[in-house]
Amino acid sequence: SELAQLSSGQLFGEMALFDNDRRSATVVALVETELLSIDRDRFNSLAYQRPEMPMQIAKVLAQRLRAANS
Repeated sequence: SELAQLSSGQLFGEMALFDNDRRSATVVALVETELLSIDRDRFNSLAYQRPEMPMQIAKVLAQRLRAANS
């Protein structure tokens, strides 16, 4: 079943940056799409340099959790 439709600039797969668990969903692009990916090691390196980055991702996770609970 469909969980969400994302638009330009939105992110997915972010939970995998914080834990070693398997991904919880599959993504299918409905239109031609360009993606940016980052592995956990690079993410951790950037997170130390730019601590606002993981905080922004935490905000996205919180918003999604609130939306799922409403």
